[in-house]
Amino acid sequence: MTFNQAVRELPFPVLLPDDLPEGWEIAETVYDEELLVVSYDTGDGGRIELVQDQNIQGLELYTLRNYIISGSTSQDLIESGITIQEFSDFIGELISFDEPVPTIQYTFVKKKNLFGSLENIPVYQVIGKEATLGDIRKFTERLEAVPQ
Repeated sequence: MTFNQAVRELPFPVLLPDDLPEGWEIAETVYDEELLVVSYDTGDGGRIELVQDQNIQGLELYTLRNYIISGSTSQDLIESGITIQEFSDFIGELISFDEPVPTIQYTFVKKKNLFGSLENIPVYQVIGKEATLGDIRKFTERLEAVPQ
């Protein structure tokens, strides 16, 4: 019911995995106004959160578009520890932290949205705690927009 309400009310497409990897399960769902967070247990002690919020900031959309066109990234990103990753239909910035727990954060958009106006493009985030890059990739590649 929470998902259906979010799909109806949120001003952007809601993403959910078409199916979960074996052993994974939904741990928690939070829906509040323009924020939807769904947490998944990976079955091996990890947790992945899918954050969908119209107010996610900090993603360099021009940099992502230029990366798709030219295949290169800016030196500033490299020096800050951020890499650009493409997973299926998505492209975004990947960064990892070791403290307080090992965390991988992937902030991304749909690639096709970068080739029009860059205003009001939905930005999403997958945060993996005690999860691997493989877990993040496997999860993100299964994401699809829920029909409204």
